[in-house]
Amino acid sequence: MWLFISFDLPSTTPEYRKIYRLFVKELKNNGFLQLHESFFYRLCFSPDNARNIKGNIMKVCPEKGRLFIGCVPSNLSGGLMSVYNQESQKFFDETSPVSLF
Repeated sequence: MWLFISFDLPSTTPEYRKIYRLFVKELKNNGFLQLHESFFYRLCFSPDNARNIKGNIMKVCPEKGRLFIGCVPSNLSGGLMSVYNQESQKFFDETSPVSLF
């Protein structure tokens, strides 16, 4: 199971920037890898593990801003699409197992 976290936190004051840095540090301490500036992902080996990680993140979630936590099961097959020049193409063969990263 893959956990994805995307967030939009205020960074207009030094205090908000400090909160942002602490939140990012906590994500990295919980095993998340940074894919983009405010987009992180992590592999969880069981639904219980994912639930515990989500609980840890919710404990340190800043009061202001937006936070999105998404889960994608590892056995996702044939559901990912990529769009090039207005045409859809399948990303993976439906019969093969999927590895996201």
